[in-house]
Amino acid sequence: VGVFPIGVLAPEAEQAVEAIHKDLEDPEFTSDPKRLHDSCAALSDAQSRVEQLYARWKELEERQR
Repeated sequence: VGVFPIGVLAPEAEQAVEAIHKDLEDPEFTSDPKRLHDSCAALSDAQSRVEQLYARWKELEERQR
């Protein structure tokens, strides 16, 4: 149970980061200051989530050794 959920969640979290990056490449999207601000905040949160998941995954793999 330990590693499997992270193995599923990490790619999903990476997809969230990619989706936000795609939005941020759209000039129409970024011309709205509120949307831009909200997306930048969401990107920061999503990137942090990816980092946390991979750090936890690494920790669990080291425990199994």
